[in-house]
Amino acid sequence: MAIRNFFLSVKGCSIVFKLVTTFGQPYEIRQMTVQDIGPLLELESDVWGSRACTDGNIHARINMFSEGQLVASLEDGQIIGYNGLQLVDSLWESNSSWAEITGDGTISTHAHHGQYLFGVSLTVHEHYSGIGAELLNAGQKLLSRHKKKGLFIGSRVPNFSKNSKEFSIKQWVYGQNLQSRDPVVAFFQHHGFKILHIIANYFEDPESCNYGVLMYNGTFKCHQLKD
Repeated sequence: MAIRNFFLSVKGCSIVFKLVTTFGQPYEIRQMTVQDIGPLLELESDVWGSRACTDGNIHARINMFSEGQLVASLEDGQIIGYNGLQLVDSLWESNSSWAEITGDGTISTHAHHGQYLFGVSLTVHEHYSGIGAELLNAGQKLLSRHKKKGLFIGSRVPNFSKNSKEFSIKQWVYGQNLQSRDPVVAFFQHHGFKILHIIANYFEDPESCNYGVLMYNGTFKCHQLKD
């Protein structure tokens, strides 16, 4: 999937990407507006079901850090991807749950002068491959623009529940030579993220046995840690 154009829009100087889907449909990645909330909630419901983000949480995120709420939008207004971000202080040694880090999804914990971004949510329509990678790229552009040190994420490990009898969580996450056996963790590794450590009871996610994996990508270098 190739980027057709990149520019800073005049209004608010927000970062906008112009791209084309694998189906040949033009779309853009840009800052979310209140008009996007309805279509985003439809996407959230389709992808996450009962765990979807609520209307109240989306409004709270826009009010707290609108620039960090990025959507991938087709020309007809359909939202096919969402990358929600907030600013945080250091999470290097954090064993906090997703709810603790994000204020239960409201990003009330947003650190206005924090030196790192944290990925609150990455939601992608299942029929549009490559959108997740482009949303991560847009997040990195936001990171660079604000001269922040790096980006933390808490990855799911959704295939672990099906393999937990054969592998421990450490064996599953770290794999061989630090290349994860889990496809979601491996996806983030492919895009430059390093595993920091595993967090038990990170969020309610039966497919991941409630585990999360704290990962990092940024200009401030880290050592890839192993639990």
